[in-house]
Amino acid sequence: MISAVVQAHKEPHLLHFLKSLRESSLIDEVILVTRSIITSEEQDLVDTHIMGITSCGGARNAGGALASNQFIFFSDAHVCFDDDSLKRLCDASLKYNAVAAPAIGACDYPNCEERGGYAYGVRFSFKRKPFEWVWLSKKSDNPFYVPFVCGCAFVMQKKHFNLLRKLGGFLHDHEGLGWEEEFTMRLYRYGVRAVVDPEAKMLHLFKRSWPAESTRGYIRSRLQGLYINVHHLFNEIVKRLKEWGWEIDFTPAFKYTWLRRMLPRLSEKEERWFLEV
Repeated sequence: MISAVVQAHKEPHLLHFLKSLRESSLIDEVILVTRSIITSEEQDLVDTHIMGITSCGGARNAGGALASNQFIFFSDAHVCFDDDSLKRLCDASLKYNAVAAPAIGACDYPNCEERGGYAYGVRFSFKRKPFEWVWLSKKSDNPFYVPFVCGCAFVMQKKHFNLLRKLGGFLHDHEGLGWEEEFTMRLYRYGVRAVVDPEAKMLHLFKRSWPAESTRGYIRSRLQGLYINVHHLFNEIVKRLKEWGWEIDFTPAFKYTWLRRMLPRLSEKEERWFLEV
């Protein structure tokens, strides 16, 4: 069975999403993490409600720690999914010893009608602008390896989550949104890859703008992720960020010096697998 860990903040359709989780025959535990109180009707649909955590990464760390099943479905509160896709992701996670993600399409939630095509994993590029999302195309009809998965929806084995906790957990030292996808760079060093099953399809509401406080957290966590993971491309990326006008301050990242030193270094080729420079 699957534990669902959902982080939510000011979600207009939270009740609708919680009902969809309860309709699944594979999910028997729902852990909800919010910044504030929820309604009694929403409370009735969750097994555990954690309140007051202000970062997405922190929410996932707290929820994942309480998950009691073999698999954890980490999801935003505006995702359309089905049991067949969830089962495929669990199967792929076992077969490939991996974090497993679906093909992601866009929709106007809760209207689960596909709007456009699908993307199959992510790579981040520094060629045209800082940390540009490069959505990847379909490479095979079977599950295939990708650098990063969309943080909006993925399945992770509890043992892999426990490993990630020993490696610092999801980045959480910021407000609001962070570099939600960075964790696959750390797990990669220990033989846990990221895969996309193209036959598992889910739809997600992609918001068009973010509040300023989330943007600051986004930048802060990205600099932390660079400091933790990148060596060969570090100076080149920092130079480009400065050219784009970023105020570079790695001071908040120095608390992760223990992790930067502990993690096996990626080769330059491996760094370029994750990051285009």
